Amino acid sequence: APCVAILGGGWRPSYPVPAGGGVRGAFSGAVHGSGAGAAAERAAGGAVSLVRDGEAECPEFRAYCWAFEELAECDERGVSGPLAAHWGIPVTEVPADEQWPLRDYPAHGPDRDDPFLFVYQPLLDAGLARARDQGASVVMSGDRGDLLMGENIYDYPSLFWRGQWRTLLSEFRIQTRRQGRPLRQIAKQYLWRPARAAVWPAHRAPRLRRGAQRAYRRFRPWQPTLPPWMGDQQANFDFEKISRLSRANLAFAKPALQARYSAIFTPMHLRGAVSSERMHAALGLAFADPWSDSRLISFVLAVPQRALNTTGYEKRVVKSAMSKLWPCEVRQTVGKTNPYPLFDRALRDRAIATVSDLLAEPKLGTRGWVDEGVLRRHYEGVRAGEPEHYTLWWALSAEMWLRAHFRD
Repeated sequence: APCVAILGGGWRPSYPVPAGGGVRGAFSGAVHGSGAGAAAERAAGGAVSLVRDGEAECPEFRAYCWAFEELAECDERGVSGPLAAHWGIPVTEVPADEQWPLRDYPAHGPDRDDPFLFVYQPLLDAGLARARDQGASVVMSGDRGDLLMGENIYDYPSLFWRGQWRTLLSEFRIQTRRQGRPLRQIAKQYLWRPARAAVWPAHRAPRLRRGAQRAYRRFRPWQPTLPPWMGDQQANFDFEKISRLSRANLAFAKPALQARYSAIFTPMHLRGAVSSERMHAALGLAFADPWSDSRLISFVLAVPQRALNTTGYEKRVVKSAMSKLWPCEVRQTVGKTNPYPLFDRALRDRAIATVSDLLAEPKLGTRGWVDEGVLRRHYEGVRAGEPEHYTLWWALSAEMWLRAHFRD
């Protein structure tokens, strides 16, 4: 399959692997890490059959897996283990239960070039350090795979316009059960809004569109969705401009294609790729990122988006492409595991002292970026059992960045 060929080429580094060095893969139970890893093993130095028979040489390939004993819901060894065993790949398990976010602060902090910091930075650093100590020179992972093959993007308007209403209703009902939301809300999010955008896409009559938007906002001003601790700070920022700059700048007529392009090229996601490169380089490792291969991106943007994702059969292309590479037990169980309980452990237990110190006299408040009192009260609520706002980590990351690199 073209997808397998592209993945295999993406795993092969464009520079020679140093003598005595090896290739290391960060495997997981997720589709993209294990799927790309299987293709990588196939393409690492020749046909896998030749490698297995000792008739061809290739750089040593070793898999790394997060091993959770206490937080069993985060553990993915049930999938990555059978896959590695099927291909004869040695596995190093990285103990993960104690590698919670903010461990050993201020270690694992943000780089001066960017306040963006991965939530699970201590866990990532522990895995990369283990790979480096075992002689790795190149580390590969399934980063960005969700953006290309998943990301909750469904082409429901095409079902509507083709008159496949029974199929559309069936898939909407699946979404209502998954999300626990009424059918009306599901239809508004996945059908009405995309269909409305398709009637007048952003690239059609852009000047007239901007004029209409300005006229509309005179009656209904644009209101950004902000964290509660930024409610009184709106005057300090041009949020409309920030929102515009944070979106991918190429428009498509089809809403699902637009959503896919935006997922891949949104500036924040691109910054994540840069951060990954920087993180590996800091440990003297090269980073191979097959899901950023331009050929694979072109392929994903060229095929109908419904071929990539169908409700109840997500990530169709990559699963089909890997079907002959995955053993049967992996095909039946492969999925995505969320390490969120590790973050929850940090916020409500292990990192309480660190978070409290960051929020005691935050530089974010001194600069007028947040209402520090509201931010502290929000965290107190989190400690009392309330859910955290999804941007809380961004505030903590920005505060760590200011403290580490700016003394004023």
